[in-house]
Amino acid sequence: MADITEIKLDRAKQIAVEQFVTGMVTGSKTIGLYRAGHSIINQIGDRALALLTQALGQDTTLTFEVKAKQLVVNDAELPETADSALLASTLHTLGVGQVLFTNRLSRDGMLEFFKILIWKADEKTSLTDIQKAVQQIRIDGMQLTFVLSFVVTGEQAQADQPPGHLTEEQIQAYLAASTLSDYLYLLLKQNEPLIGKEAENVSGLLDGVLNRELSVEKFSEQMPWASYDARIKARFDEITGRPAGSPKTKGAGTRKGRPKDPWNAPRSITAYGVYTDGDVAIYHDHTVHEKNVGVANSMARVHFLLENPQAPSQPKFAVQAYTRFLIEMSRDGDVPGLLREYEFVKALSAKPELAEGMKQLETALQERLASAPFAARVVERLAEIAQDSEEFGEITSLLLFVGGEVLPLLLEEMRRLADKHTRAKLAALITTICLQWGAKALVEALKDEDYFLVSQVVLILGNLGSADFVKPIVPLLRHKHERVREAARKVLGKLGGAESRDAIAAFMLATEDTEEAKQAATALSLMQQEGVDSKLIEGYTISTDYDLQVHLVSAMARVGSPAVEELLHTAGKRTFWERIMGRKKELVEAAAKSLEEIAADKKRHHGA
Repeated sequence: MADITEIKLDRAKQIAVEQFVTGMVTGSKTIGLYRAGHSIINQIGDRALALLTQALGQDTTLTFEVKAKQLVVNDAELPETADSALLASTLHTLGVGQVLFTNRLSRDGMLEFFKILIWKADEKTSLTDIQKAVQQIRIDGMQLTFVLSFVVTGEQAQADQPPGHLTEEQIQAYLAASTLSDYLYLLLKQNEPLIGKEAENVSGLLDGVLNRELSVEKFSEQMPWASYDARIKARFDEITGRPAGSPKTKGAGTRKGRPKDPWNAPRSITAYGVYTDGDVAIYHDHTVHEKNVGVANSMARVHFLLENPQAPSQPKFAVQAYTRFLIEMSRDGDVPGLLREYEFVKALSAKPELAEGMKQLETALQERLASAPFAARVVERLAEIAQDSEEFGEITSLLLFVGGEVLPLLLEEMRRLADKHTRAKLAALITTICLQWGAKALVEALKDEDYFLVSQVVLILGNLGSADFVKPIVPLLRHKHERVREAARKVLGKLGGAESRDAIAAFMLATEDTEEAKQAATALSLMQQEGVDSKLIEGYTISTDYDLQVHLVSAMARVGSPAVEELLHTAGKRTFWERIMGRKKELVEAAAKSLEEIAADKKRHHGA
């Protein structure tokens, strides 16, 4: 069999496969920005399927083998790109060794695969948990082959492999590396196949320094050199210009502080292949300060052209440039800047000569201004201002202008909010937006698996006060989490209506939790509408839970219909034997107290 590196894809096939890989990576990232059910998600799935069809060509299957950061397609190496490396490393992390695509794959199957690609470990779910869960997933038209296996105890069959265990041959190869880039790349290729958290951290450090996301000094500080042979660290110090044992002086590692050795090819490649602390500072200064100055100057020019057009075509092109600036500000999360520009937009809208251009501007901004960084900065700002402040009103007006597309992004921020005061302000903001743009995103969020988010959304729907929300909230009375059930009972009682009344009454009788049944009885008794008394009486008659019966009798004081009074008189009586045995004492006392409250209420109304 020919060596795998000697096999090459047909050029047209290679382009089609690369486009499919890019489509999968982009699609999986994009769907994470939208809530389930959003129309764009299906469009992304259809687009990925179309790219798969092109990649398949006349074939019925397409096989991707995962080799760390390399994809092997139908036994031929795919040229490494940022997208192919990201897809391969993601699959490798999930323990996937091979993916087989067929022409039977459906859109739903493709979207399910995208969800796997963006599945991340968190404080509740470890990487091992995710790997186990992925192995249980079955997608029609696709086959996943795994390199990890799990025994019945739930532990990984393969033990963690700490980094730094090198053969003498490998050590000699690192010592022979003449440039820092070669040296780091060798370390990365040796470390990537290893399993374990420590190995993952090392791969992350190596990725960061090679991609210039981490300075070489920070890399050196965080690298677990103690796990490696001492010669490995010594060679690193030699290549970077700091021999082992020499003190780190101020400026060491920057171009200014490097030794005055000749600038030969290896030293030049080392110097420009990675970023030092000094390089990072320069880059930050350029991207933050110089960019801001440039944007401010350009924005001033655009303002001038919009306010003082010198030719018929100028406003049109100025509006296009202005739109791009505002979208970039949204992506940067520049809330104060957008608030300033929103005032400018309102002033421009009053000019007749700009009417057509401003209409186009508003349409473009409402479609594209909503972004995750923008939503995150809005919520950060809410934590710093009062709800009755002028700035809160300005932010509300800006978000009303942006439109309903910002709602899913704000709900994602709500998911992460721990401060109850900020949650209250965000809930008020979301409520206002829904009053103008509708609450479809909130209704979709009720299907989310995060109980905290669902409970917050239920309360917001209660604030909106529409009876249209009763139907989607009713099933939440049976939610697996107590907090959601509590919110659902509270809001259904607030929204009212026959459907809410019947749902709460049914829950009260169905639940085995006496405390929750009592809470349902209270919510039912607070609903001032027809038929509540009969539901309370029915609950008392059917229930065999003595504590619940006592609570129901107490709750009936809020209703006070003739039928309720009749039942209370009956409940307040005890047989001679029950008196002797001390039974039903609490029930009798509760019935008597409820009758007194009903009588007092009648007297107040009569006096009024």
